[in-house]
Amino acid sequence: MLNDYEKAICRKVAATFEIAGKQGYLPVSFTTVWLTSDTFKKLLDGNIFLVSQGYLYLLDAFEKEISEKGIVLNRCEDGRYSEQLYWLGYFFTWWVFMDRTSGSEILHEYDIEGISGCYDTYHTLSVENAVDRAKQDFNT
Repeated sequence: MLNDYEKAICRKVAATFEIAGKQGYLPVSFTTVWLTSDTFKKLLDGNIFLVSQGYLYLLDAFEKEISEKGIVLNRCEDGRYSEQLYWLGYFFTWWVFMDRTSGSEILHEYDIEGISGCYDTYHTLSVENAVDRAKQDFNT
């Protein structure tokens, strides 16, 4: 079970993902880059400056980071993925905390596109059950 701090970070990441979705980011590409980003790693490590910032700031920090690395993420015209991205942010952050793993390890061992494609089913489960199902269904 996650502690209150870890749950708060899950909600913070989820809200940041939701804003990204409203801005047209696509679920798989955004999630894939986020999971290996310095922004995410610093949040997980408890960087007090990032932890204390709002969602828009976190998204801006992430966008600056990937821009500096020359990464360009495609976007769609509307924000149709905001709910899915909210869930993906919460889900993957919970997974990282639950298993004491890293986003990079999850990307290496599991099919992120497949997991994202199961949003309609997985988001109806408890997050622990969804993680367990994803580990069973999408281990590469």
